[in-house]
Amino acid sequence: MTKASVKTEKRGPFSVRPRKRDGVLDGSWLLDIPPHISPSGRRERKAYETKGAAISAADAMLRELQLTGAMRGDGARRLAGLTFSEFAERWLIRQADRVAVGQKRASSLETNGYHLKALGSVFADKDINLISTSDIEAYQKKRVVKDRCKPPTINSEVATLIQVLLYAKKKKQIDEVPEYERIYAPPPKPDIPTPLEVEKIICHLAPGTGLLAIFLAETGCRKNEAFSLEWEDVDFAAAEIAIQRKAEFTPKSTYSERIIPISASLSDRLKEAMLAGLRHSEETGGRPSLFVFPGRFGGKRTDMRKALSSAVKKSGIKRGERLIHLTPHIFRKAMATWLHAGNVSDRMLQARLGHAPGSRITNRTYVHVSTDEQRSIVFALSSLSKGDKEPKETN
Repeated sequence: MTKASVKTEKRGPFSVRPRKRDGVLDGSWLLDIPPHISPSGRRERKAYETKGAAISAADAMLRELQLTGAMRGDGARRLAGLTFSEFAERWLIRQADRVAVGQKRASSLETNGYHLKALGSVFADKDINLISTSDIEAYQKKRVVKDRCKPPTINSEVATLIQVLLYAKKKKQIDEVPEYERIYAPPPKPDIPTPLEVEKIICHLAPGTGLLAIFLAETGCRKNEAFSLEWEDVDFAAAEIAIQRKAEFTPKSTYSERIIPISASLSDRLKEAMLAGLRHSEETGGRPSLFVFPGRFGGKRTDMRKALSSAVKKSGIKRGERLIHLTPHIFRKAMATWLHAGNVSDRMLQARLGHAPGSRITNRTYVHVSTDEQRSIVFALSSLSKGDKEPKETN
């Protein structure tokens, strides 16, 4: 009778190997179950008296895994041998490299990190080639029902998952990227203030923040474009600003790098702010900030929502019975809406907003028509006055 080989044998993702105690083989065999397959999510080892029994158990588990995959829609997919968390870590390193060379914004990478943390609660130990449509649907259901997340948040998280899987396919780690259906999210209806309402709100802002609000409302710049703006980007003689790449700022797209003409009044206000900053630094012996709209200690500003909320409350600007909701991004939509109402062409709007020529985003997302504007085109189809009889037919 021949002795069983003591070499480790593989059955798909499972390993069968001889068991040692205190460095000595004890004659039994271990079935090693990796964490991305184990029901507990942790590595498991099961002991069997013989090698044959361990291999039979491994074959049964492999068959069950294949059957489960077929029922779930995984088909006959091979195992990549990489968990989602393992590959996502590599993907993040790749994205960090893209940020370093200006191919991606640092803020986008930060958002990806938040998304992957949420995705990891479900997919962390899942073999990356076995993530299926049904897995994505189960994730969406969990986030809606259990976690009570909003559809836009869930859609963004799943979009990041798909980015990772697309990269995995590119690297030939997976066979295909599963299809999925986005959760319906009703289009947001922002409160677009009128120019007069914006002026009233600005009266309740501190001078620096008020100037920033004027800048956002007049230029339509993105929040991060304004926060990253430096004095070297402002041409006072030409009355224009440049949105351009810097060491720590990457525009959203190629079309986001642009020159924006500004009003003479805004140019004068910016120049006054720059001179005031220089005088303050001379008086205090400090260094003047590089940023046009610096934060509290001269560094890059990060937000202004609290200041806007307080100013709206003090101004009492309402829609119906509630105060309007105002954010830096709404200034961008407000400017687009105002210019569109003034018959500015779509192409001019796209250039100012930093959108690609012919982009449908400009009208679909940024231009909003008010109820009052719609009321101006109301018409009555019938010319009959109330109580009149229908006109008789004539021969």
